[in-house]
Amino acid sequence: MNKGLLMALVLLLSCCLSSQAQKTTKGKKRTTTRKVTKKKPQQRIQEISIESNPLMDVGEGKNLYMGQTGDKLVYEVNAGGDVYDFIVTLQPETDKFRYVFDWEMTAPVNRKGHVNVTKEAAYDSKKYNNFFSGGNLTLTDACTVWLTGQNFAEMPNKQTTLQLDGGAVETFYRKDEAETEYTVLYKGNEVKLDIFKIDNDKADADHRQIWVQGISSNALIVKMDLGWTIRLKEIR
Repeated sequence: MNKGLLMALVLLLSCCLSSQAQKTTKGKKRTTTRKVTKKKPQQRIQEISIESNPLMDVGEGKNLYMGQTGDKLVYEVNAGGDVYDFIVTLQPETDKFRYVFDWEMTAPVNRKGHVNVTKEAAYDSKKYNNFFSGGNLTLTDACTVWLTGQNFAEMPNKQTTLQLDGGAVETFYRKDEAETEYTVLYKGNEVKLDIFKIDNDKADADHRQIWVQGISSNALIVKMDLGWTIRLKEIR
């Protein structure tokens, strides 16, 4: 075989092998390996908005005061001709105590103290203590400043029984024609609180009346006439 013919056969064989290799490559899927970087999960930051104004607008120009730690409830007391302020400074609720507050009475009384009201007393009692001699006091079977859960729960029936300062148990009635709003100075501005009134339906010296904010979670007593009077005039 001459050299020319041999070279031709070699070139032909090389072309055939190259063509077969290309067909094989085309028949296969091309795979590539990419380095996958896992993204760190983003932390969702939930912003909790703390309400700086604890007033709830209930319509008709009236509000409900929900209470806020550090607020000062300033009551004016008129007892036996002495007029002075009774100032309640709200403190945080605890696992044991539903109501916690510091208090002070201005001249001519000049007393101060601290009160804890247990949850049992705040929810289940129907007794009330309105006299403080000073120092620390824990109420386990009576409430103060707020209407109890039991008394409030009976308001749809328009009457309830309660005991004031160790006196006789009395029936108090909620009348349809009673007031439904109470004006107080809140942080320098006048606001109207949504309230209801109950009284013992007696006359003259035995007539007792209590005005209460109309929400069970903060049934704040805003005014009382028990032969002596106390009224909430300002929330600072």
